[in-house]
Amino acid sequence: MENNQIEQELDLRELLHILRRRWWMVALSMFLVILLTVVYSFFIVTPMYQSSTTMMVGSSGQSLPGGLNFDLSDLTANRNLAETYSVIVDSRRVANQVIDQMALELGPGALNAQVNVSQVRSTEFIEITVTDPDPELAAEIANTIGSVFQETVIDIMQVDNVSILDEAIVRNSHVSPNEPLNIAIGAVLGIMLGVFIVFAREYLDNTVKTKEDVDRQLGLPVIASIPYMEK
Repeated sequence: MENNQIEQELDLRELLHILRRRWWMVALSMFLVILLTVVYSFFIVTPMYQSSTTMMVGSSGQSLPGGLNFDLSDLTANRNLAETYSVIVDSRRVANQVIDQMALELGPGALNAQVNVSQVRSTEFIEITVTDPDPELAAEIANTIGSVFQETVIDIMQVDNVSILDEAIVRNSHVSPNEPLNIAIGAVLGIMLGVFIVFAREYLDNTVKTKEDVDRQLGLPVIASIPYMEK
């Protein structure tokens, strides 16, 4: 048991010695991978921007004094209806009308791929988020989808119970790529790649350099050694 523990300690010490001896390979690998990540994140990949509009599903015609609609049964029905309306927003019918109105050079499938429709925390609110390389176009598409969706609900459901809570605005900060995260991931991958290269090179190197190599590879005792001296 003690011999196995000693051997494990020696193996770990030898691995650390290998890493210390070839630390520059790990550092070079990390630097190159980070450099590639920076070039990719800042100069190759296209930045993507998002813009969102929020729609509210509400019953029309029933109001309390002051004009506020508040009925628990209606509120529950609106929450359930919001989930159904999310399907209408993401339909080809709405996409085709948006493409025609804005003269977009996209198919309905490509447009829907840029659109994410979600119900806000199981409420009666629907959030329409558009992702596009042009921040102004992303906002315009989101607002157009919202207005087309309102008209489509009237045509299909024969009821006007959708209103716009927040219109989409232009956001000049891109959502992807995430440069700091990419650089951090690149640094970790670079270190892992460098360590792999170091151990692979050490494993494939069958030359004899130390007394330990003679004992391990040849099984012969070392009679003498010539020390290395600087000139």
